[in-house]
Amino acid sequence: MRGSGALLLMLGQASTQGVIIVTRSLKYQPYAQTVSDKVHFACIALVAAFCLSSFLLHVYGDEAQKELFWKLLTKPVPVSTLWLVTLQPLLLLLSALRHRHYKSNIAEEQFSELLYSLVIAPVAEEVMYRLMVEALFQPLDYMPMSRIVISNSFFALLHFLAIRDRYRFAQTLIAKASILLNAGLTVVLQATLFGVWSEMMLAVTGSIWPSIIIHSICNYIGPPRMITSKDWYINAIGLCCFLLNIIIVCELHGIPVSQTLFVRFSN
Repeated sequence: MRGSGALLLMLGQASTQGVIIVTRSLKYQPYAQTVSDKVHFACIALVAAFCLSSFLLHVYGDEAQKELFWKLLTKPVPVSTLWLVTLQPLLLLLSALRHRHYKSNIAEEQFSELLYSLVIAPVAEEVMYRLMVEALFQPLDYMPMSRIVISNSFFALLHFLAIRDRYRFAQTLIAKASILLNAGLTVVLQATLFGVWSEMMLAVTGSIWPSIIIHSICNYIGPPRMITSKDWYINAIGLCCFLLNIIIVCELHGIPVSQTLFVRFSN
C-alpha cells in the first residue's frame, strides 16, 4: 500500500468514527444523556472504525505493513521498562494528582466511564491512530516526525469533536469563537505533546503497549493543574523527573533520545 492509499485508510477509519459521533450528537440532546449512553455510542464508533481499518489493512496492506503491525502489537516489553513507563505520566501529572479526589464507591455509570476511558479508548485509539500509522508509513520510509504529524492530525481532529456540545449551545458568535479557539488550541497542543511522547516510547520499546499504558493513566489523572504557585513548582520538578525517566528508558534500550524522533530505524 502506497502513501496515498495509507492516507485514505486513515481517513476512512477516522470518518467512520466521526460520523457516528456527530450522528449521536445531532440525534440526542447531549445534556439529557447519561454517561452510559455517551460511552455506548463512543464504543460503537471505536469498534466500527477499528473493524474498518483492520479489514482494509488485511485486504490492501502489503506483507511488510502487516508484519510490522503484528510485531508492534505482540512484542513483549521488559517488566523494568513497563514500571518506568508507568511512572512517566505520574511524574508529569503530579499537580493533577495533588488536586484529584478519589472515591471509594464507584456508581454503575462511573464504572462504565472508567472502563471506557481506561481500557477501551486507550487500546482502540492507540491501535488505530498510533500503531496503524506506524505500520503503514514506516515501511514507506516516512520519518518519525512525519508519522507524528499524520497520527496527531487524525487524533486531534477526533478529540476536537468533544467540544461540539459546548459549541452548539453557545449563544453568541463571540462565545462560539472563544470555544473553538481555546478548546481547539488545547486539544491540538495536548495531542501534539502526547503524540511526540507516545512515538518516542513506541520507537524505543518496539511495542504499542507502553503507549496504551501511558494513554490510560493520562485519561484517569487528567491534565496538569496550574491553579497555585505551588502547582508551578510541582510541575517543574515533575517535568525534570519525567525527562530523566525518558532518558533512562532510552539508555536501557541502547537508543539515543534524538534517534527516536529524527532517525528512521526498525525495532
